[in-house]
Amino acid sequence: MAVPTVVLIHGAGDTADVWQSVQASLGGPSVALDLVGRGQHPADLAAVTLESAVQQALRDIEALTAGPLVLVAHSMGGALSPGILRSLGSRVVHLVHIAAVAAADGELPLATASREFADNLLAAANSLRAQLRATSYADPDDHLPDGLRPLTDPLALTRVDSLNLGCVPTSWAGVAPDLPRTFIQPLHDRLYPAPAQRRLAAAIHAHRIRPLEAGHNAARSAPEHLAHLLDDIAWARDAAI
Repeated sequence: MAVPTVVLIHGAGDTADVWQSVQASLGGPSVALDLVGRGQHPADLAAVTLESAVQQALRDIEALTAGPLVLVAHSMGGALSPGILRSLGSRVVHLVHIAAVAAADGELPLATASREFADNLLAAANSLRAQLRATSYADPDDHLPDGLRPLTDPLALTRVDSLNLGCVPTSWAGVAPDLPRTFIQPLHDRLYPAPAQRRLAAAIHAHRIRPLEAGHNAARSAPEHLAHLLDDIAWARDAAI
């Protein structure tokens, strides 16, 4: 079988650029996607939904790739995994979550990691969306479609991403139960400590947990080591495959 393309989905408050160093170290093909509301996909952040994010990711995957895929999600990007897997079916040969949020059916992905954070965001949802209405994450001098103004604060982007993507009930319906799933656990993650990561790994029924000497955003703190792990999976060198 051909070496699969590694599809990289960033987390809250980020863009596809976060994966550049990882991609430079990967031994096979890869694509990094911008979620809706930034980069290649400017949009009103107050109106982004989990479904609109999934559908844009699917359009990008169809346009940029062919053949088998390894789906890799970091942090809040994990909330998109069930919807992507449901649509792509057997094209995805392995799911990899890197400290990524996930939930059992009917639960909120973010709440699996931090119920307090999820509850606080839901309580502030109306005011947060009102504050960020008609904004898209961009530099002040970037050209945006009419009606949008640039948001430059990554913390505000993180909050609205977490609300839009992580505070929506999960459905794993239609996802193959035997799909290989690996959870990469950054050992120096100060956002999601070990007990939270164990819950997140259990939520995707991970076949294997791979520790990594990295902080929460492993693409920044340990890109070469992360790329090596992903190559092991993509090239079927991982004993769990």
